[in-house]
Amino acid sequence: MSLPGTQLLYRQARPFLKWAGGKSQLIEQIAAHLPAELKQGRLRRYAEPFVGGGAMFFYVAQNYRFDSFLIVDANEELILAYRTIKRDVRKVIERLKEMQTNYGALSTAGRQEYFYAVRSRFNEMLPKISYNRFDESWIERTAQIVFLNRTCFNGLFRVNSKGEFNVPFGRYKNPAIRAEENLLEVSDLFQRTEIRLEDFAKCDDFVTGDTFVYFDPPYRPISKTSNFTSYSKYDLDENAHLQSATFVELMLKRHRGRLRKRPERSWVTQRRAA
Repeated sequence: MSLPGTQLLYRQARPFLKWAGGKSQLIEQIAAHLPAELKQGRLRRYAEPFVGGGAMFFYVAQNYRFDSFLIVDANEELILAYRTIKRDVRKVIERLKEMQTNYGALSTAGRQEYFYAVRSRFNEMLPKISYNRFDESWIERTAQIVFLNRTCFNGLFRVNSKGEFNVPFGRYKNPAIRAEENLLEVSDLFQRTEIRLEDFAKCDDFVTGDTFVYFDPPYRPISKTSNFTSYSKYDLDENAHLQSATFVELMLKRHRGRLRKRPERSWVTQRRAA
């Protein structure tokens, strides 16, 4: 773990899923605006109500000293994958090793067929998965999530209104499907992290006066043709954006000096005045 003031680079664990709205390319710019209390070691807890791919979490957790971490998201597949990596990462790695070997030996046409077969199995299992209680099916599903994320077009996790993964095949020559070393580092970091599948506002019970909260909700689309809020079946509609703004303001009143990226202030003000 590096100390405040060191070079802004990931030391070990990195996001293992590419996620809509991910901040991996913006870490250095965001880090320049971290609150002084964090750099002084006065904040001992970290909470992220919309963790997504976790770029900010992975950076902060490995560059500053915290006693406890909480990451939250309403996306069932994402949290299932995180909890599985925390609980049984080696079985996931073994399954990914098999998939990488099988996939790598195929022609482009064969890879495309393999991809759509995995995608079909993933979607077929949707009504059979319990997202609240771990069982062995979580191993296969997590491996499928990682595989699809690494081999689909543009590495985008996207589902339809039924919750079915619908991104097409991506023509990558040598995708890093297994990524063993990073998954082991992620699992190690997750051992010190509470991972919740729930609404963002429920993390309120974790937040205290020494908590750093990074709040990065999905973007509100600026037009009907730029709607990227459906990264889970729990769309963040206009009411939810208003609720998230209220939640941020409540946190700011209780605990000052936290970094936040909240819904557009002008839009929220207009909607409240309507």
